[in-house]
Formats: sequence, structure tokens, C-alpha cells
Amino acid sequence: FADPSAEIGALSSLGVQTLANILVFLVFFAMGWIIGLSFYRFRLIAGLASILAGLFLMSTISSLWGQGFEFVIPGLRLPRIQNPGVFTAFGITLVSLVGQFGILYGLIRKMPVKVQ
Repeated sequence: FADPSAEIGALSSLGVQTLANILVFLVFFAMGWIIGLSFYRFRLIAGLASILAGLFLMSTISSLWGQGFEFVIPGLRLPRIQNPGVFTAFGITLVSLVGQFGILYGLIRKMPVKVQ
């Protein structure tokens, strides 16, 4: 991504990279929960759809931070995001994380608990 020291100023490049890695980890972790809960609550079709949505999100976030993961479906290829600013990358990552937490809340809010 773009030179973080030019945009951030006082923050060190190591601090920005550490924060970025933590946010990317949280996005991937939340997506794992969404996939698991989709299979638990809605069964196979919604679970598989959540896997595709997760791959799309992972590809977007990885491309945003320049980590090299690329999601390719035959006939459909997502374009790479070329050198976004640090603030743009943080903003998009935070918006996706808030959206994921909203989805998790919606999945868990009225979820029936199976007792065996």
C-alpha cells in the first residue's frame, strides 16, 4: 500500500502494519463465525453462499492491503485494488468489520438452540 509514514506522520510504519494485521485477522475471524452460524441456522445452501461471500470479502480485503490472496471463479475475476491510501484501507476494513458484526448479531439474535 501507499507509504504510511507520508500519510500518518507521527505513527510508525510498524504500528500501522500491526494495526492492519489485527483488523484483517478480525475480519477473517468474524467471517469464519458467519460461515459456521450460517451452516448451523440455515443449513447447506446458505452455508455455501456464505463461503462464497467470505471468499469475496477475503479477496477484497487482501487486495486492499496487498497480501496477495485472489478469488477467481471461471469467468469472473475481481480486479485488484491498486495502492489505496492507508486511511481508505482502514476505512473500508472497519466498515466491513462493522457490517460483519451486524450480520453476526442478526444471526444470533433469534437463533434457536438445539438441545439433544
